[in-house]
Amino acid sequence: MSRPVAYVTSEEIKDTKIINQNIENGIAVEKVKSQKIIKILLLGGPESGKSTIFKQMRILHMNGFSESDIVNYAYLIYANIIESIWKLIEGANTLNIEINHNFEDDVDEFVKYYMNTHLNHVEYDEELFQRIKRISKSEFIRKILDRQHEIIILDSAVYFLQHLDRILIPNYKPNEQDMLRARIPTTGITEIEFPYRTYNLRVLECD
Repeated sequence: MSRPVAYVTSEEIKDTKIINQNIENGIAVEKVKSQKIIKILLLGGPESGKSTIFKQMRILHMNGFSESDIVNYAYLIYANIIESIWKLIEGANTLNIEINHNFEDDVDEFVKYYMNTHLNHVEYDEELFQRIKRISKSEFIRKILDRQHEIIILDSAVYFLQHLDRILIPNYKPNEQDMLRARIPTTGITEIEFPYRTYNLRVLECD
């Protein structure tokens, strides 16, 4: 028995040609777009400054940060400050600098907090922040900072310690300089894209 023959109408052929043409046009458009994209890859180790460049480009070319971003940065900066104080306390042991007796209670309570709290879960904590302010003004911290080149601390540590009274407050709202100084651990690839003259710049930050 012969199989039935499938007939294609002229209308179906026309539709197929239109679909193929649309696909080809789309490919051509994407090809032109790709030729006008300049890719910039930011590479570097921790504290190399690549995240700062990435954020500067966002501020300059993409209208900065949203209100949601600003709130998230506030908590990130709290975490940066806590990490900075921890590094300085570790530095006291490394440099054999004695912690002043009248600050031992503040240091002990801070260490307990640090050991039991993930930095991603940092919240506003008035008691903790008052301890941080007192620790930051202590003589042993001053001695450590005088020798900071001998230990590893966040490159933004001194900046944030100088602005604790402005930052460690309820409803703190970071300014652009605060956000540029904030350290964000880079995981994977982050990218932004924005127009520049006759091209689109695609900036990729890699860990």
